[in-house]
Amino acid sequence: MLQIPDNVREDLMRLVPSSIFEEIACFVFYDNHPRDNRNIDVIICTYSGKIKEYFQRKEVGESYIPSHLKADKIIILRNSACKLFYVVAAEDHLFIFKRDDIFDVHKTVNEIKSYTIEDVACTGQPCLKVIYKRDARPLICNDKFDGLGEQSLLLSDIHVDENVPILNDLKRKLIETQFILKYKENIHQEFINLRQMTTLIAYQKINPNFDDSVFKSDIKDMAGALRIKTSTPWVKMCNKNIVIILEIINDNENAMEDVHILLHSTNKPSLVYSTKLFQKTNIEPFWIESKLQTVECNKEYAIIAVIDIKEMKENVISSIEFSGVLVYKANRREYILPFEPVNISTLQTMGENFDVLSSDIIDPYTVLSILSTTQKNDLYLRHVKVANISELHIPDTFCNYLGMEQIQSSPNIVIHRNSPYHILHSVMIVFPSEKKCQYEQVKEFSVYTRTPDQIISLIHLIHDAVPYRMVITTPDHRIVAKYEHLKKYNEELSTTNPQQKGYVEYANAMLNQTEMLIEHLNDCMVKMNESKVPEIQQKIGQEIDVLATGLSNFQKLKTNILQEESRGLKCLRNHAGPD
Repeated sequence: MLQIPDNVREDLMRLVPSSIFEEIACFVFYDNHPRDNRNIDVIICTYSGKIKEYFQRKEVGESYIPSHLKADKIIILRNSACKLFYVVAAEDHLFIFKRDDIFDVHKTVNEIKSYTIEDVACTGQPCLKVIYKRDARPLICNDKFDGLGEQSLLLSDIHVDENVPILNDLKRKLIETQFILKYKENIHQEFINLRQMTTLIAYQKINPNFDDSVFKSDIKDMAGALRIKTSTPWVKMCNKNIVIILEIINDNENAMEDVHILLHSTNKPSLVYSTKLFQKTNIEPFWIESKLQTVECNKEYAIIAVIDIKEMKENVISSIEFSGVLVYKANRREYILPFEPVNISTLQTMGENFDVLSSDIIDPYTVLSILSTTQKNDLYLRHVKVANISELHIPDTFCNYLGMEQIQSSPNIVIHRNSPYHILHSVMIVFPSEKKCQYEQVKEFSVYTRTPDQIISLIHLIHDAVPYRMVITTPDHRIVAKYEHLKKYNEELSTTNPQQKGYVEYANAMLNQTEMLIEHLNDCMVKMNESKVPEIQQKIGQEIDVLATGLSNFQKLKTNILQEESRGLKCLRNHAGPD
């Protein structure tokens, strides 16, 4: 039985005979088109395959589809000439009936997968779109409903009247949009010009003399402020980082503060890098990193920009080209000093000479590159001698057994760079010429590593590969011999531990803060119990009003707690560890 709402059922029963109602498989009400004066109320499809038209409960037209097919839906369509068509869907078949003088099947479409009624040309005229089971391409029925074709071919024959009011309205809006867009482009260009002028004025304000901000190619200096030893930046790769080095000497009477390198890439939106400052000395490794970013007068410094090699690997472009400037402060004024542009290509990073650890030449910049891309850790080494063993030269021993090599200019510096796959690759060890430790048997040395785990690997390899008994610890450790014949290697243990004393003072400061807070909370609870205000009495036993004693007392409590905290932190800061 046909499942339809009750109100639709009542309307349908008024239009068809009651005897035919139980046979209806699907139906559609007539559209009553104003250009068609046919007398039809409803069109129905029966389970036996009959297509019938009714007007005032009387049959006015009839046609058929195969009786073994069950009609699912009937749709009314009209073409551009307002001719009436019925589309009957029965399982995987479509029957198109042309309602003319003869009511008969006009077109049959078999083996369909799906069909839709769409306005594909956006003209207000619905079209029948069909997809076959054997082909996924949608086909559009033409205006006469007697053939199917591709959408592009059918739409090519459609001609649109350019005098349609809606089309004229769209043209007018398009012209308005073009005018507004052009106007906003002019405003945007004016804004860009204004920003450029502002930037130029700001640049001239911090650096009014143009001669003070450029290299002079003949004497390689910058306006008497800096003497540049490297007129062209020294660019190499070290420890998977690109290192850019500028060596300078400050000839000014005043120190230069906040010295940094600023890089701007012309073909990459952003560039991640860091700036480091090293001062040249006469003690190995001949460079000391400055933490204050300050260049003192008449001293030689190296300013280094360190760029992660990932900036090249994770980039689709074949090279990175950027310009750079030195930025510093002097006499409370800021200066911008540009240097020559740098271009780094992917092909360069693949060459052996570009990597300082693979190059045959070891120059002072090699040590400087390793210093800027590693971390420093100080260690103590004790050579526990046996009978008939002479004094060892530790750098030579490491070179012989660990595969390290010495720098010609300084035999106290050794570097491991034999194989990039070795765990100690790029590890640099520096043995200072001046002894600081009070124990004669202790050899001090500094290890520069990429990662902390290389220190553990170095200690393990020394114990495994070096055929001498060596004990390596950090500077804050002491050793004591278990046997009498080794007691000469004993190191004195400190009876007082300043670190513990510092923590005791800090703990006392924390206890004092707790006592202050407890005393204040007790006073607040007493004030709350003495209060006669109902709102405060309701809080008793549930919460404590910290302002019950007054705002001035609360602010005084905050001040006392902060002072006590500051005192405890000063005790920790002034604490000095053991030698």
